[in-house]
Amino acid sequence: MRGGSVADHARRSATLLQDRDLDMLRSLADARLLTADALEWLHFASWRTRYRRCVEQQGAPNAARYQASSNLYRRLRGLCDGQYLQRVTRVVATARTIFYRVPDAYGLTAAGAELLAAHGGMDAAASIAPRKRAIQNLDHTVAIGRLYAALRAELEYRGLRLMDWQGDHHLARNAYDRIAIAGVREPLPILPDATFVLEDTRYFVEIDRGTRPLRSWTDKVRAYAAYQQSALLTARYQVAQFRVLTVAPTSVRLLRIAEEVATVTRQASADYLFMSAEYVHPTTIRRGWQRIATIDWTPRRVVDRMVESPTVTLVPHVLWEQNT
Repeated sequence: MRGGSVADHARRSATLLQDRDLDMLRSLADARLLTADALEWLHFASWRTRYRRCVEQQGAPNAARYQASSNLYRRLRGLCDGQYLQRVTRVVATARTIFYRVPDAYGLTAAGAELLAAHGGMDAAASIAPRKRAIQNLDHTVAIGRLYAALRAELEYRGLRLMDWQGDHHLARNAYDRIAIAGVREPLPILPDATFVLEDTRYFVEIDRGTRPLRSWTDKVRAYAAYQQSALLTARYQVAQFRVLTVAPTSVRLLRIAEEVATVTRQASADYLFMSAEYVHPTTIRRGWQRIATIDWTPRRVVDRMVESPTVTLVPHVLWEQNT
């Protein structure tokens, strides 16, 4: 029998599925890995009231720390017991003998993907959570999912829609282009961490975890510059232009990335928006972005030649205008 033994199917059928359970599985098909709080943003509307109450009580004696609802965890346990979800435990080492837990993530199993296929024909095979993966890759996938959840939750709360979201696990299945760059031997891939459409604008998402050299941004931005208004872009996405959203772990790292972008683009524009990871939350996802407003150039000698180094000024930039 496909998907497991008779006993496996009997155990799964013991879980009384709700429409909201299926909706959570669909969200995981889009995002691949989501933490409990990200799932709560998307599927348990009561979180906002409890969250506001915690924010209002900050600084007060014995103020409670915000936690996802017990109802959510009950549903997640049921879906894990039914083998539709798997819980991914993440442990981070800060030294050779010191470890600490970060929030667990949840992902689809093969049975969960089959369930989605049976309810609406959704092909979620590419979204099955990996059984073994390096912690850096797991954290990166969780960070992409967190942005997805924060953005979609806030848009839906405001009566808007997140359109055509594609995470890297979908894009990597040959759903991306390569573009030739002058002076580069091989064409460079156009493979963002995610892409989506908001209010008729195509966005590419880059989640920087601070683990790769800053100079790697040079080729990335050069590739994006060549991709703008290209026939490849139009053929794949039916647009002539796009914007790039960059999330970095700290404000210092964010500024350094913005300077790398300026080195290539040589101009201030809203084509690149930047945000610190702390603002990836439904309540701040619209207003937490910044753009390059000005670039000052300082000449300096490198070996036997003079180069100009940029110093950028960032200013706030809302992701979408809000009428309500």
